[in-house]
Amino acid sequence: GFDAVEILGSAGYLISQFLSPLTNQRLDRYGGSWENRLRFPLAVVQVVREAVGPDYPVLVRVAGNDFMLGGNTGQEALAFCQALEKAGVDAINVTGGWHETHVPQLTMQVPPGAFVYLAANIKRGVSVPVIACNRINDPLVAEQILATEQADLVGVARGFLADPYWGRKAESGLGDQICPCIGCNQGCLDRVFSGRQVTCLTNPRAGREKETEITPADEVKKVLVVGGGPAGMTAARVLALRGHRVSLWEQASELGGQLRLAAVPPGRQDFRRFIDYLESQLVRLGVEIRLNTMATKEDILDGEYDEVVLATGAREMQLPLAAPGAVQVVPAGDVLDGKVVAGRQVVVIGGGPTGIETALYLATERGMKPENWHFLAWYQGESPAVLQELLYRNPREITLIEQEGRIGKGLGPSTRWSMLADLKRLGIRTLVRHQALEIGERGVLVEAEGERKWIPAQTVVVAVGVKSDDGLYRELHGSYVKCHVIGDAAKPGDALDAVHGGFDLARII
Repeated sequence: GFDAVEILGSAGYLISQFLSPLTNQRLDRYGGSWENRLRFPLAVVQVVREAVGPDYPVLVRVAGNDFMLGGNTGQEALAFCQALEKAGVDAINVTGGWHETHVPQLTMQVPPGAFVYLAANIKRGVSVPVIACNRINDPLVAEQILATEQADLVGVARGFLADPYWGRKAESGLGDQICPCIGCNQGCLDRVFSGRQVTCLTNPRAGREKETEITPADEVKKVLVVGGGPAGMTAARVLALRGHRVSLWEQASELGGQLRLAAVPPGRQDFRRFIDYLESQLVRLGVEIRLNTMATKEDILDGEYDEVVLATGAREMQLPLAAPGAVQVVPAGDVLDGKVVAGRQVVVIGGGPTGIETALYLATERGMKPENWHFLAWYQGESPAVLQELLYRNPREITLIEQEGRIGKGLGPSTRWSMLADLKRLGIRTLVRHQALEIGERGVLVEAEGERKWIPAQTVVVAVGVKSDDGLYRELHGSYVKCHVIGDAAKPGDALDAVHGGFDLARII
């Protein structure tokens, strides 16, 4: 059986709807005044208590603020929790917002412990234990919450998908060895929303633990992994865990591959945490890492490896549209890698994840730095209205064009809505069903519904996808060495595909 029961009184579900004046329009004894709106939630608590008895733990999850215009705020949330305490609940779990809110709650954009202040507000007014939750995925963050008495307990959920030994490692002082939840939702919530089996981007064993046990290799082999992106790093880690002698070659000056670029746009920094975790694991396991190393057929064959894993990634596709004298045309990767400086007027061709992330990066790259904004807010140097304007000020004129009818194809449902909202908030113009025909001195010539027009630009960023970089595999094919191809080098996909592909291969070598 279960050790406790938690009543869901948050997120915009039934209890929330009775409690909120925004949704409760009833004219009977369950609607209208605060006392009436409170009647149904307390009745649920009473029925549950009667069913489980006086000594069984009953918790209630509440929204410390609905984040809905016309809904309940922190003041009503505190009053609700005080009523719950009188009704005999044993603990209160405090989250923030409804599913319908404009405030992200579960995505990578949410800073660690962003809603802890809501729990602290409740804790000041009740005597039962208060639980803080949402994006608490680091033991140091959790300990700080407890040490500062903002909550009595912390709630961790997705963190245990990423690493089922999260609590044990935290207790043992091994927090740096915890495989991090990065809030991407690609393997968990996005799959729940589409009725698929739950897994985890950073933990390929999640959801299939029994069939994916990492066992010692029957024969220890000398294995070379070429490519230090997510697929290659994951493969190298698992190969080393199984006892193989592993070398990893990476042509760049640092590991991470495409994840390094994915971590650049605003709110995507947690990808960096995963890179750091994998790198620390490789070092701890004794994997030989060689950076700034361009792998060649000759070098590989000279190394006398038993098997070679090629995780050479993919190359960005280009558009042969630039006419003589055209404006600056650059791939999205070069923008995110800091290799180019874009002009004031920018057109991004491609409305997929990379195009959106690059547009958001360009819109915020030259904006006010967070520390400067905080300085002005702290010392009240500007009015709240001016501060808000400064926060959203976009120094560039950016247009994002997509030839299909939808922006954000390829983004999961938990993330897409907030990224599209950010485009709008930053004044980035989006054009769908617009086909780029030519890039010239004036910018980009597009066609939509049979009409052609020029979109002014000083810089054109191309984000139209990638193609596998499998040249090294074709060179090695037919040689004595046994080769495997994983990640984007095998088939372009997302980070989850890369990590899981590297993991699955390494388990059988």
